[in-house]
Amino acid sequence: MSIPEPSPQVISTQQRLSQLLEIAVALSQASGGAIWVTTPGQRPQLLSQQGLGNQRLDALQSNWPGHQEKLNEVVELRTFRTLNATFQADGIKPHALQMLLLPILDGDQIRGVLELFLPVRETPSLSSVTTQLESLLRLSIGNLSNTTHGAIEFSTWIWHINKSLEFKATTYALANETRRWSHWDRVSVAILRGGDYSISAISGLDLFDRRSGAVRELESLANSMKEQLLPIVYPAEHDPETALTQSLENYAKRVNAVSVAVLPLAPDSTRPTGLLVFENFHENPNSLKIPSLKSAQAPASLAVQHALDYESAKSNILTRTLRNTLSKTGAKTLFAIVLLGLVAAALTLLQTDLVITGTGVLQPEIRKDLYAGTTGIVEKLHVEHGQHVRKGDALLTLRSPDLELEISRITGEQTTIEQQISDLETLRSDPRRSSDQTTSPAQQAAQVEELKAVLSSLNTQLELLEKQQQDLIITSPIEGMILTWNINSLLQDRPVNRSDRLLSIAKLDGPWVLELQVDHRDIGPVVRAVEKETARVNYVTANAPEVVQQALIKDLSPALTIDPIQGPILKMTATIQQVQLSGIQPGTTVIPRIQCGKSSVGYVWFRRFIDRTRAWWVLW
Repeated sequence: MSIPEPSPQVISTQQRLSQLLEIAVALSQASGGAIWVTTPGQRPQLLSQQGLGNQRLDALQSNWPGHQEKLNEVVELRTFRTLNATFQADGIKPHALQMLLLPILDGDQIRGVLELFLPVRETPSLSSVTTQLESLLRLSIGNLSNTTHGAIEFSTWIWHINKSLEFKATTYALANETRRWSHWDRVSVAILRGGDYSISAISGLDLFDRRSGAVRELESLANSMKEQLLPIVYPAEHDPETALTQSLENYAKRVNAVSVAVLPLAPDSTRPTGLLVFENFHENPNSLKIPSLKSAQAPASLAVQHALDYESAKSNILTRTLRNTLSKTGAKTLFAIVLLGLVAAALTLLQTDLVITGTGVLQPEIRKDLYAGTTGIVEKLHVEHGQHVRKGDALLTLRSPDLELEISRITGEQTTIEQQISDLETLRSDPRRSSDQTTSPAQQAAQVEELKAVLSSLNTQLELLEKQQQDLIITSPIEGMILTWNINSLLQDRPVNRSDRLLSIAKLDGPWVLELQVDHRDIGPVVRAVEKETARVNYVTANAPEVVQQALIKDLSPALTIDPIQGPILKMTATIQQVQLSGIQPGTTVIPRIQCGKSSVGYVWFRRFIDRTRAWWVLW
């Protein structure tokens, strides 16, 4: 967009109308335009035209049916009108145009009619252009200084703040373009929402944090001026000190501003919709004063109101009703009470699934852990991890040095006793016994019997020791698979004590169970669900996460167990109902979800707090 910038000299009303045409054509991006001046009782006369070739427009209007009537209608009704036509002039190719005619008003007096030749537009776009031009015409005649340069700056500002009907875009343009036009250091836009002002845009910032101290200070200042409809500035030159000027002074000191001005935005002059906060942080002689800033009050108010109306029109009826309700005095408190009541009712009455999570592992139901029956050393391993064994197969062989020593001792004593018995038998049967023998045959026979009794005892002990030696060969008590990992490095040549665990065997093709652990804070719903027989367990495995498998709680531990990581836990066992265990190894960890039936939404969300409160109430 290119806007002409003549020399800043004082010009007449007729010259200003011609200059106004140039500005309007540039701002609206029209193909051309014209100014028609009106005299009471006479037909509108063409004052000037632009962008329409060399042929005068008043000579062409006879070819446009209804054109003269539309001009008279705008003059009489003082409102805009549109007309579609095909334009053809010297050197210009015929093309369809949309003619927009707007009255040029100076108070109650009509100065003329602005006619623009626009490309055919959609209705929302035409409405936006019409709004911009109406603001331009309303303010360019009476409120601006008589310098053309000032008119251009002000007209450009009007065009920018009305360029979009989107609320965010409007407030952003209002903050930044007003700062550029007014030459203040910072301009902020505050909009009245629900009875309180909130900062919508700050010049020079695309984004800002509403929790920051600067934004909170701005909102606090804005909310101290909710009923203010007139501009106010600090430092005030002639106005007496009031609570509002004191508020401005306190704000200026807190933010180190040398001057602050507040311009309320009130389209209907009775109820503010927002305000502009102007701040200077150093002396700036180019900054516009309050009398000049007042000229921005009406167009800025209209731009904000149009954006709010457009935002409201886009929102649904529920959003509009809620916004209108909250804007009334005391409505927030009532709404909060009603909302809390509805939330409490929903939390109490609405039912949902009560689900408890925990940890669990899959294990075969038939499994055995083998322990050492005596102290010894692992002498030989007969199996490996994952090997399938049958009942009675040798798994490993222990060697007990103490047992071997005891067997050796018993064997030696046996040999000695047997030799003594043999000697006595030989002595008794020898007829050449010398006469000096001190023992009689009867005594010798008694000694033989005693030695035989001792020998029998030694034989019994040796049988027991040999049986113990046979027990050093550990055999499988069941048919299944060896679960112990890395057996060779774990057991080979390792000394073991009595009751040390050696191997684990499980029957993988038999039934499986799910061993669960639940946090002690969640055991209440689980126990109640088990008692009512409504507890169900769903779980997934790593190899088939898309398949939900089920289990039924079978047993609960009678007491809590202290886990070094999780703390107090309740252990339980669940039987698997849908067996899909392909590729699953014993000890596979799963995340189970225990379905404990239906309960209120409030209890499901806050069950731990509710259970703790119940326990405290009972104990109290």
